[in-house]
Amino acid sequence: IDGSYSAWGDNEYQNSTGSTWLTAFVVKSMAQSRPFIDIDSKDLHLSMQWLLKHQNGDGCIQSVGKVFSSYLKGGLADGENVGGLTAFALIALLEAGIDKNDPAVVNGFTCLSKQQTNADTYTLTVMAYAYTLYNVDSPKRGQIMAELEARTRVPNPGQKH
Repeated sequence: IDGSYSAWGDNEYQNSTGSTWLTAFVVKSMAQSRPFIDIDSKDLHLSMQWLLKHQNGDGCIQSVGKVFSSYLKGGLADGENVGGLTAFALIALLEAGIDKNDPAVVNGFTCLSKQQTNADTYTLTVMAYAYTLYNVDSPKRGQIMAELEARTRVPNPGQKH
């Protein structure tokens, strides 16, 4: 076992590799479950290490494996969403207790800072979540929150969407 997770195991659909999206989802779920159930810390750590092995030199998490339901990816269609995946993986790692000063975390946020320009609303929201866990007072978080605020719609007074 390499620490990764896939929907179908080791077969032709997966090209013999786990999914970065699904592994990040499982890491986040296991981390958030720890107060309520016993989680094998070795398994959690192994999955965290697997995610970190898929971090490129620019700090972005590389998408590997398949996810057959776009709901896991926030409804995003197939294709590259480097900012969304990197933010989602950083959330999982931070929820699991990785040190905020770990070079992989710092590099991950360097990647995010370059992905903000043309990001869709979902990706910006996930990035805001990641920055909130990392540093709630971050200027980048403030910029993202301002952009999200600018994208809101107010169809009737008192209602924002």
